[in-house]
Amino acid sequence: MHLCGGQLDLINAGPMSRGRTLRLLPGLIRGTHIVHADVQHEEVREFRLVADVPVPGHLADENQPLQTVCAAQSLPGARAIM
Repeated sequence: MHLCGGQLDLINAGPMSRGRTLRLLPGLIRGTHIVHADVQHEEVREFRLVADVPVPGHLADENQPLQTVCAAQSLPGARAIM
């Protein structure tokens, strides 16, 4: 995800094999992954994902504890710090 015009890029991919995921990875890095039929892209201001079982997460290249809820929102006037 990245901020552009105050929106978050939400990418949703359906179930796929590890091999298919690896084949899509170069496109993800280039930003061309959204042209695949099994990958959907939507610009949103906020989202909330809820998993049936706790799953691992990563935030800013750091491992996070197992969790069942992930939420994010784009705040007006907020700036990215690099």
